[in-house]
Amino acid sequence: MSLAELGLYHRALNKSWINNGLPVDPIRLQRLLGIGPDEFAALWPAVGERFQEYHGRLYDRRLEREREYATQKSEKASIAAQARYQNPADAPADAPADAPADAPADAPADGGSIAVPRAYDSVCVVSVSGSTSLKNGKQKTSKTAETSTRFDEFWKLYPLQDGENLARGIWISLVTLDVEESVFACLARYLASDHVHRSVVKRASNWLHDCAADGWKNTWPTPKPQRVERKSLEQICEEA
Repeated sequence: MSLAELGLYHRALNKSWINNGLPVDPIRLQRLLGIGPDEFAALWPAVGERFQEYHGRLYDRRLEREREYATQKSEKASIAAQARYQNPADAPADAPADAPADAPADAPADGGSIAVPRAYDSVCVVSVSGSTSLKNGKQKTSKTAETSTRFDEFWKLYPLQDGENLARGIWISLVTLDVEESVFACLARYLASDHVHRSVVKRASNWLHDCAADGWKNTWPTPKPQRVERKSLEQICEEA
């Protein structure tokens, strides 16, 4: 792979680790990786060969083996700690979890479809763009923590069309579904403010960063009413 392809591959691995795989949809995948359509079309073919689809998600086989190993090690440590707490005298000495020989039993060695590790049914994976929770032993995904897809709508409304790619990257990292309405309410207050009325407008990337830091609760002064000049009786008579 080229240097650019290798960089995208590392980014995809990081996103896959914290998001329990990658979305199959190309548009959602581009947004998650923070790249544009042209760059995605040029780099993804080489990177995508290393991912396999399983149940509507893309997974890297080697990464999932590492996830399985980390999960098993954590479970063994938890069991050992619980045993020490319940009966310290009978608890076995601490022993590191066995290193993985190659792949878990449910992951085929050939190039066939990937088998999702058993850890998916027993561990909660925390995600920055999609949170998960466990109930009755099954994994559920919370929609509210997924990245908002309404950037284009925001961009059309924002009064200064400058730095779209940078703004899109900030949007992807900060705006999730649970704050989406707050963002647009904040934008509505900004559009009605004296700053926009006087064309004193920040770049969208700076605006997003500053408003996110304040929890999208920002307020701005409204435009001052224009002073109406009162005419004297003589001026009125002269104009008539």
